[in-house]
Amino acid sequence: MNARFAVLLLALATIPASSLQAAAGPRAGRGGRGAQAGDSPVALAKVPVAAPDKITSLAGKNTTGNILRHSDDEGVVFAVEITSADGAHHDLIITNTGDVLSQEVTLAETPAAVQATIKSHTGTGKVADIDKLFDDVENTFQVTLTTAKGDTSFTVGESGTLESEDITLNEAPYNLVAKLKEQPATDKVKTIEKVFDGGEVSYDVTVTNKDGVDRDITFDADGNLDSMEIALTDAPKAVQTTIATTLARNTLISVDEDIDPGGNIYDVV
Repeated sequence: MNARFAVLLLALATIPASSLQAAAGPRAGRGGRGAQAGDSPVALAKVPVAAPDKITSLAGKNTTGNILRHSDDEGVVFAVEITSADGAHHDLIITNTGDVLSQEVTLAETPAAVQATIKSHTGTGKVADIDKLFDDVENTFQVTLTTAKGDTSFTVGESGTLESEDITLNEAPYNLVAKLKEQPATDKVKTIEKVFDGGEVSYDVTVTNKDGVDRDITFDADGNLDSMEIALTDAPKAVQTTIATTLARNTLISVDEDIDPGGNIYDVV
């Protein structure tokens, strides 16, 4: 799942009950650690005009509960908690223009091919939740498993193809592990995702620094460094100058250094 969705769902599950009751109805929240920065509870009536009808339509006869507004550099989205008659909670992520980004579903609501892959990949773990991620090309299903060693996840395409899975450092290629040891000692590995794309394998690694800031590093099938998110000050002076000139008054979100034998390339967002 996209990181911003994961943060939003976590915040929805942990925002104080009193705040949620005041903003979004009578049902209490599930915890008490508080929402993430940039998140705030809202009432359905305060959701932008394009979204409420879609939320009501998707909820059907189920009850619409807590709604959390999340704002970041990518825009504004809303996490909506929908409660079915049997008391089960299903989260829905929707944009302020009414586009559905993800919807929590049950195993039975997934295609037969997806169900088969999930069942074969679950092992001794237990399916905690399944999020259907909507995309213009192909929808995917993000599956979270609860295992004896903690939660892990994997992604399945609509055709039942395994698209990615979380792995441990011990399961990663030697070169990848060696390169991670070259990173600052204060950086901690948060997740390692093994990605399958048309027969090609790559690895997406997220590390967190001492200030709690995440950055992404990608590796090829052999564990060789492919690209790395860096601070602007880590780029060559000439690159920094070009970025500053091109950005003008715009806001810099990230800089990725793509490793290439012919000369590294810097992708700027």
